[in-house]
Amino acid sequence: MVVFGIDAHKRTYTAVAADDRGRKLGERDGGRTGA
Repeated sequence: MVVFGIDAHKRTYTAVAADDRGRKLGERDGGRTGA
């Protein structure tokens, strides 16, 4: 099983994927776009 989490803020976000043992599989940081 893989769990995804997203921490979204007004100007930035962080997304993380972890396996069923809590090991981080990947992380992505970025800026938000849109109106």
